[in-house]
Amino acid sequence: MNNEKQEQHKYKVAFYARFARESDEEVVAVQQNLLRDFGLKLGFENSKEYCDNGYSGLNIDRPAFSEMKRDIETGEIDVVIVKDISRIARDYSLIGDWIDYVDSKGIRFITTDGTFGLTPFPHPAKILNSLTTQRRKNNP
Repeated sequence: MNNEKQEQHKYKVAFYARFARESDEEVVAVQQNLLRDFGLKLGFENSKEYCDNGYSGLNIDRPAFSEMKRDIETGEIDVVIVKDISRIARDYSLIGDWIDYVDSKGIRFITTDGTFGLTPFPHPAKILNSLTTQRRKNNP
């Protein structure tokens, strides 16, 4: 194991999944497996999974999201990994609030689509482009 992966092994990771419409276990498992596999490839092994099934991204009043934030507050989480930024929120102001929040807590935020991750936070235009692309995929 190289030094970077040894360092990442020490982090406590949250894998967060959200589905706007109630999804069956198979659909949920696909996203959770994606997050798990992605985290393992980066060397993150100490993880906890959070999933809000049937909750809109237009607000953040979601049970698993609230639990994850409580765990961040108590120091149980150092890294949050999601499939894409729309799993956190679909409202630009809520996304901005989330970015400010994780930054203020020193939390590393990673998306499997590469919008956020191992580099500093992206330019707002990249965030907007990512959200627009996701909307087009979901509403052809």
